[in-house]
Amino acid sequence: MNKSFFTMITVLLTAAGVSAAENLFASGTWSATAYPKEVPKAFDGKMDTRWQSYTKEDATATLTCRLPETSQIQAITLFGANLAGGKAEVSEDGTTWKGLGTMKSTCGNGMLSLYLPEPVSVKGIRLNLRGAADKKQAISVSEMAAFIPDVPVNLATFCTIDETGEATNWRFSPKFLVDGNSMPRGSHYSAYKGSTLKLDLGEEKEVSSIGFCCASPLGKLAVFSSSDGKNWNKAGEKANLSSEQMLEFPKRKARYLKIEVQTSYRSAPSELIVK
Repeated sequence: MNKSFFTMITVLLTAAGVSAAENLFASGTWSATAYPKEVPKAFDGKMDTRWQSYTKEDATATLTCRLPETSQIQAITLFGANLAGGKAEVSEDGTTWKGLGTMKSTCGNGMLSLYLPEPVSVKGIRLNLRGAADKKQAISVSEMAAFIPDVPVNLATFCTIDETGEATNWRFSPKFLVDGNSMPRGSHYSAYKGSTLKLDLGEEKEVSSIGFCCASPLGKLAVFSSSDGKNWNKAGEKANLSSEQMLEFPKRKARYLKIEVQTSYRSAPSELIVK
């Protein structure tokens, strides 16, 4: 992987909640149901080359990678993907397969990812891709990567979230902020002045920043942390927080986070990031 591409992955995955790590796909043996000879173009470190199916509209394709040895992964990401969706399967022995999860749009057009709460051991990875996002073209992928465990993935994807406050958004649930899908859509959450978002991470986790995907600038946010959900300590605040920027604060352990929208331009973020 060349240095410029490694830097690009670092920037994109940092925004999405996962730092860059070794790309396991580059070490595997590949097969595909459509144009297998072109699959290496999807992990050659060049965004101007791509694997594609050459079949339009409701095309489907399966790409299979068998790794030279059993490895642990915690994220799969597709860059520059013209896809309606995709599912990942893994195998511990390279023969028997089981479903791993659905890849979803994450912080950037043409970027689909699957993040896991815990690492899994795999000998093979199979991607079942379906339909082009642009149905005038074939399904295709510029670059794809499977990453070894490095730093925690977006913790918000695995939390529960509630909303309180004088400006509670009655139209759309804040659950849209933690569904793992950042594709802008009609069913978004609107951040109004006076609303408060409370997150339960399930157990104490180490946290140091929060952010939002696909949002126009939020006027001012304040973040508080708590171990019991009753006693809160202010972690930090930031004005004019734009899409994919992070509000950073001193690292701490917390089970609960509280985000207060102090001023707002009626932003409509589509996903919350907690690192």
